Amino acid sequence: MVSKWVLTIIAVIGLAFAAVAEEEVHWETDYDVALAKAEATGRFVFMNFTGSDWCIYCMLINKKFFKHEAFIKLAADHFVCLIVDFPRFKEQDEKLKKFNQELAQKHLVRGFPAIIITDRRGKAVGRSGYKRGMDGAQYVEHLSELLGHANLTKSKAQLPENIDDDD
Repeated sequence: MVSKWVLTIIAVIGLAFAAVAEEEVHWETDYDVALAKAEATGRFVFMNFTGSDWCIYCMLINKKFFKHEAFIKLAADHFVCLIVDFPRFKEQDEKLKKFNQELAQKHLVRGFPAIIITDRRGKAVGRSGYKRGMDGAQYVEHLSELLGHANLTKSKAQLPENIDDDD
């Protein structure tokens, strides 16, 4: 018979793993779903244009910024995150490839990684990319400045009128 202590330890470990699993950003892969979620929640759409399996800076931004505790919290509170991937080695549906190309053209994406932040209707309100020399907390600060601190502190993200669209 298993002792109560063993069961308690197993339960605590299980809860710890569950908490860690929740501490990641959920990335949508469908643009329409992301916009619908943004509309329903009043959040911005955070689009990550990436070459996930070949672009070194895309891999760095993912590891260094998107897995950082401060970004995970910012994303959970203010963004619907969308990955717009351009892989070279992974299989990708032709319809999705075409749509991703059209979305990149619409937002004038010239290189990877490119971060485009849109309002809930899909209008770009900010741009960014990999920022050398920054850590995760500094990147979150950069995003907060980009959007305007006042807009991020409201319970529902308001659409800013004068966001600077420069890197």
